[in-house]
Amino acid sequence: MRFKRAIILPLTLALTACSEALPRVNLSGETVGAITLFAFNGDSERVPGTMNLGHAFVGVTNLTDEAYQVGGYRLQPQETVTIGSWSMSGHFGLWYNIENYYMNEKGRYEGRLSLDQDFSASALNAINEYLYDHDYWSLFKNCSYLALNLFNLCRPEAERLEVSGTVTPGKIYDLLLDEPEAEVDYLPALTGQIGWAEDDGKGEFIAYEGE
Repeated sequence: MRFKRAIILPLTLALTACSEALPRVNLSGETVGAITLFAFNGDSERVPGTMNLGHAFVGVTNLTDEAYQVGGYRLQPQETVTIGSWSMSGHFGLWYNIENYYMNEKGRYEGRLSLDQDFSASALNAINEYLYDHDYWSLFKNCSYLALNLFNLCRPEAERLEVSGTVTPGKIYDLLLDEPEAEVDYLPALTGQIGWAEDDGKGEFIAYEGE
């Protein structure tokens, strides 16, 4: 499943404010978006003598003709935003579009796998509630934990992906290897802002302006 994408915009972006906190989405139509689970096992970036456990994150695509809120990010029609959990000094928690930037501008995560799942307005509300409760990073509730749980919120219960023990990018990657519809190196366009939201993801959106 693929979606119409817009052109890539420059990285340097101004500070903007997100709309209402904790929005409830009321959209017509059974499907309002799609969530993409990405998993990178680290192989293509592994340096001899070092450890690279990879990365996992999600992309959310707005399939409607109106903008809506996804966590701290205002998602425009037909736009895709990537969401990942990071242990960065600037913000320890959710970042929006940083993976999009790394993939489009730096050629990162080569060999990644991805899997799509459509979602309804009620699932979008569940995504938002989860994001507002999980704007943090920890050793065990890490990027993989966040990505897998967000994806499974939109997945039919019988088709949810299950991982035993600590969730890692490699374990998710291995699950996606068994999914016939999984894609290799899918690249969404970078069309929006890169940054994070203050106040546990409910406040002002802070745009990233550096390398």
